[in-house]
Amino acid sequence: MKYFKIIVVFLLISLSTVSAQENVESQDSIRLQKAIDVLHEHSKNDSLRQALIILKENIELDRTGQALEILEEATKNDSLTAKRKLQIDSVLNTMKSDEWFTWFRELTRDSLQFSLYDVVGNQAKIWTNTPELQSIRFWLHKSPTDSLGFWVHSLPTKGIMLVPDFDVYQETQFTEFRSSLLIPIPIKENSERFKLVPFKEYEMILRPWDVGMITNIGFAQSYFENWVKGGENSIAAHSNIKVFANYKKNKIEWENYLRWKYGVMQSSDLEEFIRNEDQVELNSKYGLKASKYWYYSTQLNIKTQLFDGYNYKSDGEHKISDFLSPGYLSLALGMDYKPSKHFSLLLSPVSGRLIYMKDIEALDETVYGIEEGKHVLGELGPYFRLKWNDEIFKSVNIDTSLELFSNYFNKVKNVDLDWSTAIDMEINYFMSARLLFQMIYDDDIEIPIYKEVDGGREQIGTKQQLQFNENLSIGLVFRL
Repeated sequence: MKYFKIIVVFLLISLSTVSAQENVESQDSIRLQKAIDVLHEHSKNDSLRQALIILKENIELDRTGQALEILEEATKNDSLTAKRKLQIDSVLNTMKSDEWFTWFRELTRDSLQFSLYDVVGNQAKIWTNTPELQSIRFWLHKSPTDSLGFWVHSLPTKGIMLVPDFDVYQETQFTEFRSSLLIPIPIKENSERFKLVPFKEYEMILRPWDVGMITNIGFAQSYFENWVKGGENSIAAHSNIKVFANYKKNKIEWENYLRWKYGVMQSSDLEEFIRNEDQVELNSKYGLKASKYWYYSTQLNIKTQLFDGYNYKSDGEHKISDFLSPGYLSLALGMDYKPSKHFSLLLSPVSGRLIYMKDIEALDETVYGIEEGKHVLGELGPYFRLKWNDEIFKSVNIDTSLELFSNYFNKVKNVDLDWSTAIDMEINYFMSARLLFQMIYDDDIEIPIYKEVDGGREQIGTKQQLQFNENLSIGLVFRL
């Protein structure tokens, strides 16, 4: 810095000499060029080098007096202005508006701007050798979830001071910034103020229970007027409410949920809304870890409906189901394979299933495979259940469940199937489009067969058939 001041004085003297003695202009110009070259060589600031190049070019155009005025004005006002109509006006205006040339404010003080960076790209800037004390707070990030705070103080003595802030790995020394910290304090070798606090070990306690509720409410509608190709106006609403309570601790996993699916619809040939879906399911699975991915498991499952069900395809309304008519109860013992939280495969070589009809006076129990006059049908056989819930694309989630069961004592080769899948396409946090479909095949259930007779329908028999239900809707999502 000492050499820098000497060269600046030498430069000013040289410039004044050139202006006063025009008869020796060529000789002084050479000396002036050498002085600028020396000043340029000793400059450590890239921006300062650029400014000197501009001044040098102005002098080479025989504008030594203007160059002298620019340099004097910079040293007096701490800035370069473009008040004079010089050839470098546009350059100076650009420099004035460009952040890379903010050093003009501190030109006479030889300030330097420091930029602090961390590994995640955060940045903080501070000037050194400022007239007044400056302080900034900077978070030094090791990762998005791991950081350490610092107070960075710019001192008048061309230095900076770093003061650690509070952090998860040490106790807080200062709860807030105090101006007294800006006063340079001699640091002793064994100063308690800057001594690191010993690391403390803490026991992490995880909450074993995960409780919540997810509600989907969807709507579908179609409208036709004077439509040549034909069509039927309709409106439908569908809800899916799931309450869950899962427990996980050590080697125990206990999963529980209660689900209610309910849907109504109305079409142009119906005067009122009718129910097209009503299902209540309670499932509880308890697992004890046997190895890395396998669990000894037992599962209890109950399925039924809440309201009366009718067959609207026959003449008039014909009641075919009710609460616990039928009701399904199944109990399975086996091994559960869970390589991740998204996938589960339960294999049970021995499981029991009961089909119960509460009201056999108003309903036909034989439709569900129960002997006439009895309320219960018991079955014993192998059981298989696969569950998969994962995000297959961005904002597209699939939840599918496949259940297979066979009766050891009655047509063991005939397998009952229950496969349900829900595909949710998230629109935003509160809205989504949902595609639902379910396929059921039960060898014990006889599906009525109808034929057209004189403009009406007449039942001609029953047989086992594949049941299919599909629903596409856009609606609201609530999470608790």
